[in-house]
Amino acid sequence: MAKPYIHGVSRADQSRLVEQARALAERLNCRNLPTQVLPILSSRREPRRRGILLDYLRELLLSGSENMIRNGMVDERQRAGLVEAFDRVKQDPATQFQYDAVRLVCQAPEGGETELD
Repeated sequence: MAKPYIHGVSRADQSRLVEQARALAERLNCRNLPTQVLPILSSRREPRRRGILLDYLRELLLSGSENMIRNGMVDERQRAGLVEAFDRVKQDPATQFQYDAVRLVCQAPEGGETELD
């Protein structure tokens, strides 16, 4: 059986995600839009940290599952499959991964009101 492999996004995908985040902030009339790519690495040398990061990613991915199930985007079987896959990966000491987060810091417009169309 092939081992699950979690990997970071390509530099081109990172750039696309940064631009999407900037576009959203600009639609909200926000300003001062610096971005920072935050690579989060996991390795066998730090199993406790690897477990914490995997738990974080699992919760992040599951955080929208109830809404997605309610809207017919996924079903409970798919959600359970994700939980099982993360449990398997977490138990495998050979699992290594990289998670690339993009931090966008912006300042709300004067008055603090923002609205999306």
